[in-house]
Amino acid sequence: QQNMSPQDRESYVMTTMDRMSQFTLSQLRESAGLELRTMPSLDKEKTRWTSWQYNVFTGLQESDRVTLFEGARGFVRWSYVIDAYDKGDQKEMLVHFQKYQKEVEKRALRRGEDLDAVASEVAFYRADYLFKSLVFFLVGSFVAILMLPSLQSKWGKFVYYCTWALAAAGNLCLLIGVIMRSVLMERYPLGNLYDTILFSTFVAVLVLLFIEFVTRRRICIGLAAVIGALGMFLAYSFEVGNATDHMTPLNAVLRSNFWLSTHVTAIIIGYAGGIVASFLAIIALFGRMLGLVEDVPKFNRFMTRIVYGACCFTLLFSLVGTILGGIWANDSWGRFWGWDPKENGALMIVIWFLIILHARMAGYIKEWGLHICAVFGANIVAFSWWGVNFLSTGLHSYGFASGGSGMFWLMLYITFNTVIVFVSLSFAWYEKAMKKQRKRERLATKKSEDKPPVLPTS
Repeated sequence: QQNMSPQDRESYVMTTMDRMSQFTLSQLRESAGLELRTMPSLDKEKTRWTSWQYNVFTGLQESDRVTLFEGARGFVRWSYVIDAYDKGDQKEMLVHFQKYQKEVEKRALRRGEDLDAVASEVAFYRADYLFKSLVFFLVGSFVAILMLPSLQSKWGKFVYYCTWALAAAGNLCLLIGVIMRSVLMERYPLGNLYDTILFSTFVAVLVLLFIEFVTRRRICIGLAAVIGALGMFLAYSFEVGNATDHMTPLNAVLRSNFWLSTHVTAIIIGYAGGIVASFLAIIALFGRMLGLVEDVPKFNRFMTRIVYGACCFTLLFSLVGTILGGIWANDSWGRFWGWDPKENGALMIVIWFLIILHARMAGYIKEWGLHICAVFGANIVAFSWWGVNFLSTGLHSYGFASGGSGMFWLMLYITFNTVIVFVSLSFAWYEKAMKKQRKRERLATKKSEDKPPVLPTS
């Protein structure tokens, strides 16, 4: 514009102002004044992007010609885009967007920004490892269903190895996605609620793959694919439901690499262990109630061992994580324990799984009791992990969440587990009553057989 003649400059200004007035009125009418913040500031200290409307009004208000001209340029840019959209000319729209991209790149270089980081983030979203993980887990879940009718045949073995490959590939994609997110955010990968979903899903699948590798019973491999798919669905629903970008910087209280990498990691691993124990217990309960297995005693012994092991795993990491959290709280907040809702939730997990293990060792609960308690333990884990966040009280504000669909799915999950608990208790009582009845019948038969024969009288 500096090379224009006075007449051309005046014509340009009049044309621009006319287009601005028409476009502003149409935008107010069609989008209720929605502002698109599309341009970063030239000042590196300012991180807030601005819209052309903001620059125009700020420039007029503060008599700042530079800001006003910045707003005018933005207006002209987007008015051309709108015109191309109205004409349905996609090629012209692409040309204007490419110009806008080059302008933002120049602005970023003037600010001293690292464009390689932008390229890495673009590559991350294009690769979409998290979506690929979901696809692998979903396909693995369906393939695992095909494995059930013919476990010992050649077809069953082929499907078994396919399930292994799909579950392992899904977990590998999930791991790559978590690592790439961590690198892009330049922080530890456990900074908000969304991060914990991804990490706990990875841990749960990894634990189940390890159990399957050791036992070769073809139970945990199918469950690994199912839990992987459910975890990724939960992550996507949480991301879409909140409609926010979860690649956020760490909350100030979390900026301690040592405590973050010990306390939070141990707690999330404990959550994953509790969920794994509950799913294994549900398989054991349904297999027993519905008569889905042939060798019932062998199946019961195996499932009882691995559920007991999963409960030990959960207790270990939950206890260690809770103690480390107390030490961190003492360092950050000046007290080891403050009966914060999140702290109470972690303590509830520790106490409940201690009760399970001690009751099992003392003989107060047997196979039925262990599985039922493990399922109910998942309710405590879910409440500690998610439920307390909806209370929005306490010092753990970085985990707060609003209600809505999150609360609905939490209550649905707790209700599902509670129904399983009561149905299983009914079956357990029925089985115990039938055992007592059969025992009485055997005793009555034995007494009748041991009774001396009555000699005929002459």
